[in-house]
Amino acid sequence: RAATMAGGALGLRPPGATARLEAALRLVSRSSAVWAMTLLGGGAVLASLFHLSEAIRRGEELVMPAALFTCAWFFRGLCQGGACYLLETQLLTPSEPTVRQAFKAALRRAPSLFITIGYTVLLTWLTLGLSFLFLAPLMCAFAVTMRGKGHALGVYGACARALGPAKGSALALRVL
Repeated sequence: RAATMAGGALGLRPPGATARLEAALRLVSRSSAVWAMTLLGGGAVLASLFHLSEAIRRGEELVMPAALFTCAWFFRGLCQGGACYLLETQLLTPSEPTVRQAFKAALRRAPSLFITIGYTVLLTWLTLGLSFLFLAPLMCAFAVTMRGKGHALGVYGACARALGPAKGSALALRVL
């Protein structure tokens, strides 16, 4: 039944990049669970960044604030993975999962999510942030990891395969 629903959902996919972005924003905006997960992870990173910057400003030791920032970044990755699980489940099944179910799913994939986080952060640092523009397939890294597609260290290739012909419009969606 899920395969039938997935096939039907794929047949309803909007044609252009702007229409896809609009459809994605509508889907995300009607799910409070997705907002709860993404805001929770982003808030943790922001709070730890404020703590780290305050420690730098005061000239304090940076070991604990840096460790907290790293932990918050990994927690954000778990939240992103859970949000991807929520959205995919919402698209493919008639019922919306709970935040608790999404966290459990993300925790089951935690090692792969942590490798994906490290991979994307390292790639961003190595390209001086230009991977944001030139490696657009990485924007679906958490969704691909939550699906268990491919090896965690080959996440870029798995993302490119998952996007298929939509790779060209992925950059346009990212810029929008």
